[in-house]
Amino acid sequence: MFKRILLVLDPTRDLAPARQYTMNMIKKWNSSVVGLYNFFEQAAPFKASPGEGVEPIKFVGKEVVKQFEKMLDKVCGPNVDCTTVIEEGPYELTIPAVAARENADLVVLGSFHSKTGRTLVGSDIERIIEYCPCSVLIVRSSTSPPEPGSLLAFAHDSGQIPPKAVHWVVKFSQEVGTVVHPVLGVPPRDLEEGNQMINSFVAELVGSGVETEPPHVLTSRWILGPHGVVHRAVAGLHPSIAVLSRFHDVVHGNATHWLVHEFVADTPCPTLILK
Repeated sequence: MFKRILLVLDPTRDLAPARQYTMNMIKKWNSSVVGLYNFFEQAAPFKASPGEGVEPIKFVGKEVVKQFEKMLDKVCGPNVDCTTVIEEGPYELTIPAVAARENADLVVLGSFHSKTGRTLVGSDIERIIEYCPCSVLIVRSSTSPPEPGSLLAFAHDSGQIPPKAVHWVVKFSQEVGTVVHPVLGVPPRDLEEGNQMINSFVAELVGSGVETEPPHVLTSRWILGPHGVVHRAVAGLHPSIAVLSRFHDVVHGNATHWLVHEFVADTPCPTLILK
């Protein structure tokens, strides 16, 4: 399904689930992988020289990369197409740049260790999602990709569901055998249009042989209500993966705050932002 995966090897995040999840995807889809250790030296006015703090960080990076290569060889065997990269620069710029350079079709990130760390994730991950040329997967605890019969929650909150997103969900569900549960959030004035859109989406899934659950169309009188109720509904379904459409947002250069702070920070299952 994913041909080339970029795994971000960042010790400030909980790497173990993301690393194991990536390796299971490699075994499942025979993907190639890029292991990226990205470090960024913050400004420090009292340093004797600008680069004096970089060498120790590079050393840590080499150890992290070496550890990843050993584990990859042990779990997936010696024949995996693997590239490792140690690169300096801001995360939100370096990760998308390496993804583009390496022709990755998926970037995998682990979540932060603590709740305090997750409160800082917003602008960081939001910009990575916005700037990345490919889809982004956030892994918190699960270590295995979806299995046949498992639940895929597809969440959407604005405008028409893009044909590319529909095509991806159909293809993924046909290949993996997931059951799709659509969840749509709309303002009250758009409720009728939202029902029509989601029924059309379900009809296309069923017509392609994909099993679906009855969709949830949710609304609220609060401006940010649709985002909140969608988030809670998806979390309550306990899916094996939550898939969010970002095709519309990317076309219009519009990064939505709710994606990060409600789905990425709090949804226990892996969250895939489609692009």
